[in-house]
Amino acid sequence: MKFILISFCFCFCFCFEKKVSDQAVDGLLAIVGDNIITQSDFFEQLKMVSERSGINSSNMPLKYERLAENLLLNIVDQLVLLEHAKLDSNIFLEDEEVKKQLDLQISGFINNMGSVEALEKYLNKSLREIKAYYWEEIYNAMLIERFRYSLIGNLSVGKKEVDSFYSIYKDSLPPVPKRADFSVLNLQFSPGEKTIQFYYTLTENIIDSLTLGLATFEELVRRHSDDFASISKGGVVGETERGSFLKEYEEASFSAKIGSVVGPIKTSAGFHIIKLLDRKGEKITTQHLLKTIKPSAEDKDSLISLIKNVHFKASEKPSYLSSYIEGGSSFGISGNYENFYYEQLFPELVKIIDSASQNFLSTPFGFSNGTLGLVFVYEKHGEEIATLENSYKYISDLAKEKKASEFVEGWLIGAKKNVYINMFVKK
Repeated sequence: MKFILISFCFCFCFCFEKKVSDQAVDGLLAIVGDNIITQSDFFEQLKMVSERSGINSSNMPLKYERLAENLLLNIVDQLVLLEHAKLDSNIFLEDEEVKKQLDLQISGFINNMGSVEALEKYLNKSLREIKAYYWEEIYNAMLIERFRYSLIGNLSVGKKEVDSFYSIYKDSLPPVPKRADFSVLNLQFSPGEKTIQFYYTLTENIIDSLTLGLATFEELVRRHSDDFASISKGGVVGETERGSFLKEYEEASFSAKIGSVVGPIKTSAGFHIIKLLDRKGEKITTQHLLKTIKPSAEDKDSLISLIKNVHFKASEKPSYLSSYIEGGSSFGISGNYENFYYEQLFPELVKIIDSASQNFLSTPFGFSNGTLGLVFVYEKHGEEIATLENSYKYISDLAKEKKASEFVEGWLIGAKKNVYINMFVKK
């Protein structure tokens, strides 16, 4: 099991090499439910985390060993959460949600490597193969996070709890992070009608190839599908109940005859070619090929012209950007922020705000996820020592985080009894 991209939600990592190599059985470190932790995955993640923390086995062997032991236990805990999340019928993820997070992660990697080509060379895979390879990891990470939220979402802390937390930890609290008042416009490239028609025709041509017997459905999926979750299965989605898919997809599938192919069917995900494999009452088994609709160069030029126009008007009238955002013509992290801990946002935005003066309007810029941005910084506030007087909400959030962590730890004690766990390395 891979734990590279999954770390966007959790810091999972593990073990020290000598002990693992002495104790591991057939390359296994642990089995948790249906999940296997192998030595290779283990070492890969350990290297990444130890480098990030500045701890290595040669200059800090005891700290390195403790880091490894704690993180191995941490990953086991996360996999226990995953096993329970899979059984929770109230937890559901749309493929489009997973795709957005996957694209965000891959964009970050491309940014770090310098180019798509550099990333493909490093991983020895094409970009499509990379996305297909890591789809499940992103899905699992999001599933765990959503399940964890279902456990702690209703937790709250009262004034007495916050006061008590501050009294105990006031001398070790991290400083209040940097804050700022700012407006940020975030715009996404989107396809126009001309581009949509192009992809419709492209999907029709793929159907023609299938109809003429030039290729099998499975071959066409491998060549053309953008649904990275089903490529390895030849496009087979499996048995699903009515209400599990996008409306247009379901309407076409339930109306089709078993064995027939329908399409192009347009949904918010793109154009689908669907083959109905089986139907039993309100359940269907389908196979599909998805072509996502990507904006053309012309579409991109149009958006660039738009954000340049907004920038021009905001430079003449600073309040224009705030009003434009409130008008709803925005996307992603667009919004008017007050006293906001901005360091948790995209690094491109953080860098601009850090270097900005008061009442500063940036030029249009790009985010690592491929979207465009424009920001007006009104006022900034530096780090400061946290007190109940100047940072009550910040301290309250820390107290709530601690309470949530303790709750999950307690929950895990009982939850582990219902999940198969076999450790091949001594604690």
